Amino acid sequence: MIRPLLTVSTGTLTSRLLGFARDAMVAALLGAGPVADAFLVAFQGISVLRRSVTEGALNTALVPAYLRIRDNDGAVAGTAFAGRVLGSVSLAMVVAAALIGLAMPLVITALAPGFATTLQLAVECARLMLPYLAFAGPVAVMMGLLNARHRFALTATEARLSSCA
Repeated sequence: MIRPLLTVSTGTLTSRLLGFARDAMVAALLGAGPVADAFLVAFQGISVLRRSVTEGALNTALVPAYLRIRDNDGAVAGTAFAGRVLGSVSLAMVVAAALIGLAMPLVITALAPGFATTLQLAVECARLMLPYLAFAGPVAVMMGLLNARHRFALTATEARLSSCA
């Protein structure tokens, strides 16, 4: 019990420090102004979409279902289930990223209604960041499967790094 707790705590601390360093570098590079505003709105928009689509509910539903299938039907059935979920989530995230990319001007306008002058720059930044969203879903599935197998080191650091975004 103590080892997983320390593993997750250490991963969280490490990711918070790395997130602070990232934010300091972004502030030093972009400064304050319309370019920084556009970048931060795009960055925050992708983070909101990632949190709403890939985190929390996915793992809450995946881990118990995977463990039940693995325990009742065997490791092969559990692995087949995990593969189907991974494929489905991967396809769904690629399609969602493509659709969100098409609707990005509306998404940015909804997130930051006062961005009339830098709207196009924010839309372009967000579209450049969209591939991250497509990869976040499959990574969330793999993190849940690692957690189900009591592997916490990689998932603790990755989850915290993602949450800093």
